[in-house]
Amino acid sequence: MPMGTKHKITGMLCWGPVCGFVLHTDGGAEWELDFPAALRDPAEEHLHSRVTVEGVRSGFNILDVHVLRRSTPDGDVDMARRPWWVRLFG
Repeated sequence: MPMGTKHKITGMLCWGPVCGFVLHTDGGAEWELDFPAALRDPAEEHLHSRVTVEGVRSGFNILDVHVLRRSTPDGDVDMARRPWWVRLFG
């Protein structure tokens, strides 16, 4: 199994009772996501939304996420680069 490979995956961000954040892809795959502290709040804001994540594979189906983007029909919106007041007040 290749470890440390980079991946860019789009799917539905959900919460799994055992492993925490889970990304369900259109093809039926499930990825367990490990977010850094800076991305946990934006990730919680977008539970049950379609997102794109970029990160490094650290296990069979575990991804260490470095970038979180909300997927929209107009394109992806980078959630980590929003100022704190935008995250707070919308």
